[in-house]
Formats: sequence, C-alpha cells, structure tokens
Amino acid sequence: MPIRGAVIALSYPHQMFRRSPLADDPRRRLTRAAAVLLAWLAMGSGCLFDNGLPADLLTLLAARGLQPQVLSQQASVRSRAAHLVLLRDAALERRIVASFGLAPVSQPVLEVEQAIAAAAITPAAVLGITGRPAVLKLANGAQLEYLYLVTTASGNRSWLFAAYAYG
Repeated sequence: MPIRGAVIALSYPHQMFRRSPLADDPRRRLTRAAAVLLAWLAMGSGCLFDNGLPADLLTLLAARGLQPQVLSQQASVRSRAAHLVLLRDAALERRIVASFGLAPVSQPVLEVEQAIAAAAITPAAVLGITGRPAVLKLANGAQLEYLYLVTTASGNRSWLFAAYAYG
C-alpha cells in the first residue's frame, strides 16, 4: 500500500517546503511571544526553583531579630519542607532556641531524619518544636508544622529544618 503523503510530496516538490498561511498570522506571533514572556517571568521569579519556604523562614527569623548567615538552602517545589545550612554561631543558636522554645528531641520527624542521613550529618544536638505552634505562624498567614535546629560537635555549620503545615 503506497504512502499517500509521500506520493503527493514527490509529485509536487515545489510545494513541499511552502509555509502555511497561518504561520505568518500576527495573532500567532503574539501568542508565541506571550508564552515566551510568561515562561521567562516564571523562571525569573524563582517559583520554579524552590517552594518559597527559605524566604519565609528567614523572614520569620528576622522578625525576631535573628540574622543568620546562610551558606546554602534546599527546598524542592515537590515538597513542603526545606532546610537552611547556616554558619555556626553558638550565640545565635541559643537565641533561636530561646526565641522559639526549642527543646531537645530524641527522634525528629522522618523528613528531618532522612535529610540528616542524606547530608551525612552526625548531630551533637537536635532541638525542635512540632505540632503547628503559634510561634511558627508566618506574617503571610501560613503556618509551619515544625522547626528543628541541628548542630554538630565539630565543623562550622548548623542546620534549620522546617515544613509548611497542611491545610
């Protein structure tokens, strides 16, 4: 059975590379330009790179006068959790513990346990608060489910783990 399209293309080779009259339609050009602009704006806003929690967490800390030096952060758009890697500062750690009422925790939530294992951290102390406490209410109306501070005996880093609450 012959392929009909190939026969037509071979019979009329001068028409094989003709552009469609719709390709030059100004409305199509505008639609393509708008799509490219929207994609560029979305990438520039950062919404494709994290879930927004690192910025919210830093805002929450700043509202209490806490200004940590962030070395790195991780917040997947597919997760409600995030963590910040901070430059170790014992005085700042004490202020974070006092400000949020963090208490020693023997076993953190599973997400934090997995992040500690993935980062190969050997914690000296794990301090946290869970259960949507009022101190973890954000100015934008969102609520955090938990906040953990993980410190190590050696090294110059500490970790803050947090997650948005569902609902």
